[in-house]
Amino acid sequence: MLKKRGILSLLFLIGLMVTPLKLQANGGIAVSGTFASYHYKLLPGEVIETPDVYVLFFNNFAVDIEVQLITSITNLDGSPTTVGDRVSFLLEETVVSIPANERIRIPIGMTVSEDAPAGEYRLGLAAEVIPDTIQGITVTGSAELRTRLTIFGEAGDLDLRSFDFFGEPLGAQLRLFRLDEGGTSPVRTVTNGVIIDRFVPGTYLVVGTFKEVEVLRETFTIVDREPTVLRLIAQTVFVESMSVTPLVSSTTGLLSRVRIDYTLRNIHTTVEDVRIFLQTTFEDEPLDLTQEAVIPFLPESVVNSSFNYLPTDGWQSGLYRFQIKAYQGPRLDTEDDVLLGVSNDRSLFVPTEFLDNPPLVENPPETDEPNEEASSFRFIVWILSGILFLLMGLGGFLLWRRHHPQNAVEYTVKRLRKIGMDERSEPYQSIVAAVQKRMGPGTLFLKETAGTKAYYEKVEAFLNKMNAFSQTEEPES
Repeated sequence: MLKKRGILSLLFLIGLMVTPLKLQANGGIAVSGTFASYHYKLLPGEVIETPDVYVLFFNNFAVDIEVQLITSITNLDGSPTTVGDRVSFLLEETVVSIPANERIRIPIGMTVSEDAPAGEYRLGLAAEVIPDTIQGITVTGSAELRTRLTIFGEAGDLDLRSFDFFGEPLGAQLRLFRLDEGGTSPVRTVTNGVIIDRFVPGTYLVVGTFKEVEVLRETFTIVDREPTVLRLIAQTVFVESMSVTPLVSSTTGLLSRVRIDYTLRNIHTTVEDVRIFLQTTFEDEPLDLTQEAVIPFLPESVVNSSFNYLPTDGWQSGLYRFQIKAYQGPRLDTEDDVLLGVSNDRSLFVPTEFLDNPPLVENPPETDEPNEEASSFRFIVWILSGILFLLMGLGGFLLWRRHHPQNAVEYTVKRLRKIGMDERSEPYQSIVAAVQKRMGPGTLFLKETAGTKAYYEKVEAFLNKMNAFSQTEEPES
């Protein structure tokens, strides 16, 4: 009897081992993406197909799955609509495979037929797992995203193409956006530098990139029933960086020249006859525009170079600004010249101590018969004139200070003077040069604008970080 029970128990255990168990898989399917937040706005006959609008499906199962993509269109209240097949989803496949614990990205395009009625609709895109049993595990699930569709009744034609400096077509990636009160909405992306289609009237922005570098950006307007033709020139040569270094004589301690270091980057074809010009201003007034270098052939590469500069009439005490301009062409006054690129401007404050100025007042000529009365009158006139000029100068200075706050270099020079640092010393020069190097376009310093409290706090913090004040002051006890 016991032997018979043992045989039955063994057969039961074997049955458990070979009978498949129907279990639920761990994980599930999830969905996200820009599709749910993108408001489709189309005209009858229009197509929107851009990689910026997409759906992400996540397979959180431990096994590979296949999903069926299901599309829908209804009225905003969810009721059926008569638009039917006049609106179509642009999908490469309706059945997709997703590996275990991975995700898949699916761009979602839309097309509207010529006879589609204007109105507001709701779009839906769902993914349903195709049921499957793998090693006794049943895999099921679904996920859905919804968004809005507006069909308009007006249209304007656009013909937009990108070219290089020399008028040759440039296959840039063009991304077209529609600008409205709701923000910026992507409309079209192409990789061949050409957009020809009909779009809803309004304001648009096109951004072009070439070899992952932005080469054009243009805002324009499309008008209903009017053609818009744009031929955009892409920038492919850039003055990437520029720095200004004062060169002080080791024997006299006076400023002799400045060294300008710059970097050119060419991302397209070889450019011939590139000429480098330096635009200089003094106290915000134009001073010089001088040709500093000629590059017979600028290949598709990065070029680093430098040159020294001395103003035509010598240095003066005050604020200089420098900017490099790269041209293609023999002279600046010809129509054939092409402006290839412009650098950010760099500034340099030149203190009086760096200059070798001649005497300001010469000895007056001697006279045979001095007139004491006339001399006294002239003396009084000089005194009154001096007082008047002093008051006018003070008023002008206060007005200038009000509208022209100190920049980082001027503030640094004032602080270093206050603590008595020798302006001809190497620490002084290195501190001023470091502040100069950190200045951005205009009066920016570390992204702050001159005249604000935050601006001078940034400068003060930078000077403290360099230990600028500890080089002459005694440490606090």
